[in-house]
Amino acid sequence: MPQVLKTLSQLLRSPATLLTADELNEIDDHARGVLIDLQVFVPAQTARHVVCDQCHEGHVEEVSRVSRPEGGPGFFISCPEAGWVSVDPSRLCQWKPDVTRLASLLAEAIGTGNAAEPIIRDSAWRIGDITIAGGVYGVFLICPNEHDAADLVTKFRKTCPPESSILVLANDTDVVANEFAAAVPLCAAFQWDGEQLELNHPRVRSLLRAEIAKSEFVFQRSAHFWILRFDGATKHFKDSAGMTYIARLLAEPFRDIPAVSLLAARADIDPRIASGSSGEILDDEARKTYKERYQGLQADLSEAENNNDTAQVEKLQTEMDQLTTELARATGLGGHSREKTDAEKVRKSVSMAVTRDVSKIESEHKPLARHLTAFISMGRVFRYSPENPIDWLT
Repeated sequence: MPQVLKTLSQLLRSPATLLTADELNEIDDHARGVLIDLQVFVPAQTARHVVCDQCHEGHVEEVSRVSRPEGGPGFFISCPEAGWVSVDPSRLCQWKPDVTRLASLLAEAIGTGNAAEPIIRDSAWRIGDITIAGGVYGVFLICPNEHDAADLVTKFRKTCPPESSILVLANDTDVVANEFAAAVPLCAAFQWDGEQLELNHPRVRSLLRAEIAKSEFVFQRSAHFWILRFDGATKHFKDSAGMTYIARLLAEPFRDIPAVSLLAARADIDPRIASGSSGEILDDEARKTYKERYQGLQADLSEAENNNDTAQVEKLQTEMDQLTTELARATGLGGHSREKTDAEKVRKSVSMAVTRDVSKIESEHKPLARHLTAFISMGRVFRYSPENPIDWLT
């Protein structure tokens, strides 16, 4: 369940920041429960200020504690509109990340009995060693905050040999670490199987620079770009939805993959939700608003295409993909069959994204574009069926 680790990476962007109870409650219920059960997030000091929830201003007020006549303390804030507002004591709870605890859990996931070894205080830990293709690599958890990422990597470089070090990046901070064996996001290096953390060994191997360098067939994302190698030529392309869909197809050849599953994976939602088997996601009014917006975007897209406005076309197509994701989640309510028009929107969205990116590839790498065009079939179900099996590094 990648959502747990993706949520954690987002929360760790500023590891010193406290989370209020209100902020914690905005997190997906499942992810929140797992992170608290694992004690990766632990209770911190009680909040002294809260956001007023009795008006629409969203103002922050200091909490006053008073003794109640019936006994026990009461908590209140002053609101210009509502006057004295009672505050539920649960809203005063705050939470903080325990990255040292996370390091210990990841070390255990690499090998039973492993212990995390601090390398740089509160920022870097050695969490184990793994063997890949006969080479031994040290694995390190790196958790820089927004302001010390470059400095942290510089310090770390002096401590450990970069060519045999795999960095696991705990948060979404961009780190320039080209000299290291690999720099892997936490949500790619590990996975949560519903009961425990596990090392995603194949994924880590696929991101090793040494493996990429010797592989003949590469279709792999690296930060905000994709590395594409085929027929002896290597090209780089910006990240986009279509690239993600193509990579999934190449990774699972000769398999029928529904368009809605491709779209759901890109949006990081449960495919069962995207296929409409988990109950109502949007109410009628919200669904109507989304559909009206989508129709408006279609009109704007036609105009932009007529004006050859490439930048606007790409912007509109991106927003349409996002809206289609929400529409896909909202249809097929109560487990009933998806309406033909809605299934068609999903098919069209994914097909357009794939077609659009194959066209981009053709401008830089014609042999690869011809290969993809010849062996990827599109519709409500997508399939990659090469004439001869190819061992793609994805």
